[in-house]
This record gives sequence, C-alpha cells and structure tokens, in this order.
Amino acid sequence: MGWALITGASSGLGACFATALAQRGKPVILVARRRKELDVVARKCRAFNVQAKVVELDITRHDAVAKLKLATNSVFVDFLVNNAGRGMPGDFGEQPESELRSLIELNCTSHVLITNYFVRQMKQRRCGIIINVSSVVGIVPSPYEAVYGSTKAFNKQFGDSLALELRKYSITVLNLLPAFTRTGFLAAEKRSKDRIPLIQGDDPDKIVRIALADLGRRRNTGPLLVRLTALGNRFLPQFVIDFFAFRAMKAFTRR
Repeated sequence: MGWALITGASSGLGACFATALAQRGKPVILVARRRKELDVVARKCRAFNVQAKVVELDITRHDAVAKLKLATNSVFVDFLVNNAGRGMPGDFGEQPESELRSLIELNCTSHVLITNYFVRQMKQRRCGIIINVSSVVGIVPSPYEAVYGSTKAFNKQFGDSLALELRKYSITVLNLLPAFTRTGFLAAEKRSKDRIPLIQGDDPDKIVRIALADLGRRRNTGPLLVRLTALGNRFLPQFVIDFFAFRAMKAFTRR
C-alpha cells in the first residue's frame, strides 16, 4: 500500500488530514518542525493500527527534499498533502525582506520542490493524489496580507495547472480553499475570533472531510463561504468584491 505524506502535520489541518487518512487505513508520514507535537499526532494515527513515521524537518531548508528522499526511500508515497504554510499580517511596506523571503519559500517554493520529487514516482506508477492547501484569500484581494494571499493564489494556480498536466497519468490534484478555520494558524498570527465576531471559523475536521469527499469530483473545493466567494467573483462587479475583501481583511488583521 502507498503512503500519505503530509507537511505541516503537527497541528491544524495537517494533523486532521493525518488522522483522517489513518482512520481510512492509510499509513502516514508526518512532516513538520515540532517533534513533540508530531509524536502526539503519530500516536493518534497508530491507534487506527496503521504505521506512522515522523520526520522532524524545516521544509524550507536547502536540503529538505534530500532528507525527505532518505526518509521515504523504502516506501511509495502516492498521497501528498501540501499543507505547511503561514501568514504575515501587516502593512506591506513595513515588512522586512528576510521575512518576505521566508514566507514565499515556505508557502510556495517548498511545495513546488517537494511535489516535483514525489510526482516522479507517481508518474512511474501512474497513480497518485495531491492536495494543495490554498485559501479563500487566494481568489480575492487580501490587503494587509498581500504576500500571503498571493502565495495562496500561486498554490491554486499551481494545482490547477498540475491537474491538467497529470491527469493522463491518473494523478488526481485537488486545491483545498479553506476560509476562516479554527486552527493554530490564527493564534500563530496573534489573531482572535473577537476581531471578526460574526465568523467563528470552520471546524478543521469538517474541512478535511470536504476535501476527501471531493477527491476526483472537483478541482477546487472548500466550505460554503468559499463557494459563495467564487460565485461572487464570477458575477459581482469588482468594486463590490473589493469593498467586502477590504472590510474583511481589515477586521481580520485588526486594522
């Protein structure tokens, strides 16, 4: 049986993907920087009588792909979840170059290089699944999260393009576009639900269930808010989209 590899697997959507796939009998490889949290997720996965490997790794390292190659040299990875990522709210002109580079390397470069390696195996076996975790801000303007939103737009475009290119190899590619989700992401960015009192956030397990249910059925998926946003992009004037995007992001980043 092929294995699933999940980046950013120590918490949030990554941890939910890991346990959901383990529950379905899929052995998992958990990749993240925090070993203690990874071990906790691995124990939950093993409770479903499947194997769970832990790879403590910063995927932005220049040798990250080489380390993943060593960690997976005895298994076939046929299910890849590109989940690792972070945001960086603030005024764009005040954000330091080093932080901007780090954000882009994590949210974009690492996904591309990791996918490039594992796609080679999938093409040889003519099977595989890739899930790219994008975001609702990848399809609408995201002021005060300009770079984060742009990286998520990149993730979506990357997935859309791969879906067309790889379908002849029977490789399924799905873009998952969550909206406001109750994960550690908000805490990491020093946000709280009182900034957007009308939006409590979706349960991450629910978002994962949506993704797994839509595999092979849709190229892009997400909760109801995202589907309504995508519909609005098609039919609403740009000034209406801009108005709501600006108000939401201003509240989200407490501007």
